[in-house]
Amino acid sequence: MGLQINDLVVESTLSASTMTATTLYVGTNSIGSSNSSFDTLSATTFSAGTLYSGSTNLYSIFLTTNDGNDITRVQPGSNTTTGGTGNNPTVNLVASPSINGLSFSGTANGLALSATTLSGGTILSGSTNLYSIFLTSGSLTPTYVQNGLNTYTAGTISNPTVNVSALTINTITVSGSSNFNAGLSASTLSGGTILSGSTNLYSIFATLPDQNDITRVQPGTNITTGGTANNPTVNLVASPSVNSITASGSSIFSAGLSATTFSANTINVSGQLTGADGATFANLSGTNIFSGSANLGTLFIPTGGTLRTKSGSVSGSTFAGNPKKATVTFATAFANTNYAITILSDTNRTWTWESKAAGSFVINANSNTGFASGNVDWIAIQNGEK
Repeated sequence: MGLQINDLVVESTLSASTMTATTLYVGTNSIGSSNSSFDTLSATTFSAGTLYSGSTNLYSIFLTTNDGNDITRVQPGSNTTTGGTGNNPTVNLVASPSINGLSFSGTANGLALSATTLSGGTILSGSTNLYSIFLTSGSLTPTYVQNGLNTYTAGTISNPTVNVSALTINTITVSGSSNFNAGLSASTLSGGTILSGSTNLYSIFATLPDQNDITRVQPGTNITTGGTANNPTVNLVASPSVNSITASGSSIFSAGLSATTFSANTINVSGQLTGADGATFANLSGTNIFSGSANLGTLFIPTGGTLRTKSGSVSGSTFAGNPKKATVTFATAFANTNYAITILSDTNRTWTWESKAAGSFVINANSNTGFASGNVDWIAIQNGEK
């Protein structure tokens, strides 16, 4: 049934096969309004200037008369899969696509890429421009370094190493400094400065005008030689035999000395001193003759002389302590304590001596009473007979 009216007011429910109206009011809307609201509306054909569902214009979600076939139902294709809905489909590239050619107008990033032909403005691996490691057209092919004379190779084709050991060559020319740690052998060697360690070899090589200057010392009388030609040693034999010895300084003989004539300013003998006859020298002279630290002159009696005697005087004020004592010190010591002591004084005391040494002795007054005035005289004479 069709219904066509100009103005229709419906308070409850309206049902019709066809309905045409200039203005339609349903529910509580007032007559004269430009819009109509429906609690419930059912119709086979329904037309109006603008239809709303709430505040939404239903025209935006309805198909127009000529758009009945516009929805695209996307199907899977080569290297693609589809999903989503008919109105909102999704198109996906398979995980491992296989294609004949691939062109990039921008920058392409991926985990892996395999292609028969690959072209692009800049091809990067990470941040590395692969152009820098690819050979360009017309460039030389890599050189695969092989072992050669005095050399052997290692490393890789792109980063080979060339090494030298046990070098044998005809000529070496060096403009700077060169170090040879193991050894160097050459028929001819030339250089500004040739060093062995820190030693300039020039100092030990003979120059052309001086090639006969090296002295090769030979053994002689009482002499033996050793060392090298450039650094010889000259040694005195253990028991030299000489006709005469003259020493201007001090002479020390640790083992023994035998000579027909011996002359020296000072003679020091730490061992045995023998003359030509086994006891004395035929002629021995010296200002001072020592045996160890003892001056032998103190033991010898000069020709026409007497035994060595020392004497002196000690002031009474020198004595100190209880009992009163004073020490006498010789200007020159005796060789030993083999000498006699005599004590004389105008002061009445029982004078004795003690603490005798080669260079001194002590006078004991054997009294605690001091005496400032008066002197005590003493005499020391070497034991022996003239």
